[in-house]
Amino acid sequence: MGWLIDTSLWIAVERGALAAADIHAITRQDPVYLSPVNVAEIRFGLELLRAGAQKQRATAMLRRLRRKPQLRITVETSETFGILAAKLEKAGRDPHVRVNDLWLAAQAIQRDFQLLTSNAKDFADVPGLQVVVCGCSEVAVALEAMLHDRASSCAGLESRPRRIDELLLPAGWSVAQRPWSPSR
Repeated sequence: MGWLIDTSLWIAVERGALAAADIHAITRQDPVYLSPVNVAEIRFGLELLRAGAQKQRATAMLRRLRRKPQLRITVETSETFGILAAKLEKAGRDPHVRVNDLWLAAQAIQRDFQLLTSNAKDFADVPGLQVVVCGCSEVAVALEAMLHDRASSCAGLESRPRRIDELLLPAGWSVAQRPWSPSR
């Protein structure tokens, strides 16, 4: 078994909203992989930043992340992606607005990996995906601020990384498994 980590959590760890040890507490000894999708999403954000300290930190973050074991997007991944997108389209949901999430999901499904995310709604309706939801409300606040380029709104967060059990919503994290495979 292996893990893919949603880009939002990689960013949360780098911003100090979540400790790397918290991710490890969930993934345990299972291998954790970086997706080209993670790199693309981080690179996109990096390219939108103006020159300065924030861009330098983001560049250093990307360099550190690239040291992680990386998965390739293969022909099989592409077929899984196509099947997922078609299933969502047939179910009346627009797969075009969440292409990157579907690529992550396709990689996880293809390899029978679990996907760790703080954005449950992004993956809730993806058939066959094993999702582990980290219900980290402070992570969501930090990411919302980052995505809207309002870094100042993160000032209220504690400066120390907090343990995941301090951040979890009352329901904690959960595993949602849906029986499905691309061969069906």
